[in-house]
Amino acid sequence: MSVNEHQPWLSIKKIEIADIPIRSIWWPLFNELVRRLEQTKPPFALKIRMDSHDSARKAHLTLSRLFRRRIGSHAVTLTYSQPPEEPVLYVQRGPKWGKPANGHKPK
Repeated sequence: MSVNEHQPWLSIKKIEIADIPIRSIWWPLFNELVRRLEQTKPPFALKIRMDSHDSARKAHLTLSRLFRRRIGSHAVTLTYSQPPEEPVLYVQRGPKWGKPANGHKPK
């Protein structure tokens, strides 16, 4: 691109991640889980009660993808309950929590 060509962006500004418009219903949960996992060391995990087994399954699929892309593969372990148990999503630090991946290092 030469100096005289038009640039389609207007400006770049640093903002808090929490200020990014929500693109998915799972983003707020993802951000909250990252924050809580930073303070939840083994042998503890997080138990998230869900409104249905379908929601638990969808959360598992979407959050697994978000963690893999944002934090790195094997940084967290997610599982969910099956009927007739209460619908629950379980999240814990994975074997690679805290190791640099994708430019982000959890604390």
